[in-house]
Amino acid sequence: MRRMLLVALGFCAVSVPAASHAAQPDSGSCDHDRAAMLRLDRNTFDQDDNLGWRKLGNRAECRTAAADLIALYIEAHREELARVWQIPSFKWHEATTRAFAGDTPRAIGLMHQSLKPEVGPEAFEGWTAYALPWNDYVKATIAFLKRDADGLAKARERLAASPVPGNFSKNDISAATGIAASWPPNLGVVDGLIACFDRPYLEAYGSVECREAGKRR
Repeated sequence: MRRMLLVALGFCAVSVPAASHAAQPDSGSCDHDRAAMLRLDRNTFDQDDNLGWRKLGNRAECRTAAADLIALYIEAHREELARVWQIPSFKWHEATTRAFAGDTPRAIGLMHQSLKPEVGPEAFEGWTAYALPWNDYVKATIAFLKRDADGLAKARERLAASPVPGNFSKNDISAATGIAASWPPNLGVVDGLIACFDRPYLEAYGSVECREAGKRR
């Protein structure tokens, strides 16, 4: 239950794609066994670099195919994903993958669908304390894609001011995901978007240069 709820709130390991200037070269066909991938359990499909959608999404020429596959998975498993509150997370991954592929209008629409409800499952104490900063991260990204510097700055301000939830534990989250956690989540990403506001989303999000520039802000 703890693992599921962390993923539902966005505390999941994510692979950062190569920035556009260092994208992997065309490695051939994007063919894949769609039926087999759609049969995967949700965690394998979403998190496994070798079996799930990331196998395609980590290749520049296959990002649209990867996003299409995520959309199909959501429809095929909608009832289950809704039951465990993961539709917004899957929508987010489809959205960012389409944004990396250059389909900004569609990505923005999907990002709006990835906003989390302020009131969540009773099993998660303090859901709202996690959902609100997630939503500010989403809104910051939408503002970046819309070239709205003021909206991006305001979303960053709200995110930075997010109070630490009473049940937040860096050690617990690190053990669950294998990555170090910090509060508020995704603030470093947003700082990178601000530092590299004039660059494509893929670069502003994924390049080490932009992340480091964000730290110096």
